[in-house]
Amino acid sequence: MKKIICLSIALTFALCACSVPPSQSVDLPSQPEDTSSQVADASSQPDEDTSSLATDVSSQSEDMPEDFPESPPIYNSLNYNSVDELIGDISGESMDEIMKTIEDTRKNEKRDGTFREFITELRSDYLYVPYYQNREIEFLDKEGFYAITLFPSELYSQPWVWYYPDRDQTDVFCICIMKLDENTKAKANKNGAPWLMKEINPHGKDSETPYPLYTKSYEKEVVLQNRTVTALVGHWENDDRGVNIHFVYDDIFVKVVVLSDKAYEWMKELSFEKVPIKG
Repeated sequence: MKKIICLSIALTFALCACSVPPSQSVDLPSQPEDTSSQVADASSQPDEDTSSLATDVSSQSEDMPEDFPESPPIYNSLNYNSVDELIGDISGESMDEIMKTIEDTRKNEKRDGTFREFITELRSDYLYVPYYQNREIEFLDKEGFYAITLFPSELYSQPWVWYYPDRDQTDVFCICIMKLDENTKAKANKNGAPWLMKEINPHGKDSETPYPLYTKSYEKEVVLQNRTVTALVGHWENDDRGVNIHFVYDDIFVKVVVLSDKAYEWMKELSFEKVPIKG
């Protein structure tokens, strides 16, 4: 059974904030570590206390901007080495135990059922997976790193799936996907990411600065394999944190964290395919 790894939303943003400037080449930002013996020999992993679902991550967020939105409580992340592994976990009994454990930590919160609703829908539906040239993307293949992370609660307090491509081929740090609900997706597809981000971001809907995470933001037409999307591009104060490209794609809201402008060329062959959870 895959163990639950503790992580705060502040830490998840810090992951993207650790990306590098286009002109430099350094090691990838760190990802959440998986202590499961199914993934790696436990003797090669650092000792980690998994007795509690909460952990102090204050030292991880020293570089966060002062106006960073208030983070929700600490949640758990689940790490995988392949799409098949992720699908197996979603459909397996272990996920029922994971959902119960998460809900037990949220007894006094209004979002108790959000992750369960997400998993329940996926089990009878499909998972969106990024494809390049009509094939599943080449995932990051580096010791100590993972191909996919499932966050029960991340940006906008919603479940997200993060896919980590091979950076050498893509200049992309991660491709992050949030499923849109029935009440939102039609308007989101019509109006695009700028509208959606204002609509679902409580800090931005009626604010003079609707995208408070970024010091600079603008709309940009981004070419994908089978369509052109109106994206909201967000820059940090310094672009050494990478650049976030947000867009709507059918049933999903996508955030692509790119490390240089070369990523736009790679994205011209990027699409998102529906992979059934069952059968």
